[in-house]
Amino acid sequence: MRRQLSLSAALSVLALGCASGGAPDPAPDARVDPAAPSDAAAVTEGPAIFTSSQAERGADVYDDVCLECHTRVEFTEDAFLFGWEGASVARLLSYMMENMPDDAPGSLPERSYLDVTAYILAQNGWTAGSVELESDMDALRQISFESRVTSAP
Repeated sequence: MRRQLSLSAALSVLALGCASGGAPDPAPDARVDPAAPSDAAAVTEGPAIFTSSQAERGADVYDDVCLECHTRVEFTEDAFLFGWEGASVARLLSYMMENMPDDAPGSLPERSYLDVTAYILAQNGWTAGSVELESDMDALRQISFESRVTSAP
């Protein structure tokens, strides 16, 4: 049976993780290869809307900024995948631009938000292409962030 969390429930899970400092990173010295999605990432796929070098830059921003509150695997776990089911890439990007980092929302350059979005997509099994992710919100609204995760009731 397929279960789905609401977008607000998933965002609450993410906010709680940040407010509580998140779970400890299982391998603080290990760098996650942005081109190699995790096991959970194998359940999703999407169009090639970013480059591998953009995802690598996103991994650097994630390491420098996001790891203060979030673990490396937090955005490939089932709660994240369920929560963003059917949401657009524009919604994910907008959410991050408006709310992250927690201590200074909207303070990063737009390119950093785009790069982190590319990194998150790569970690969820999206294939890199030859064109970088851009902030064309109308186009990004047409691309759904869907999971294919199933779970027992």
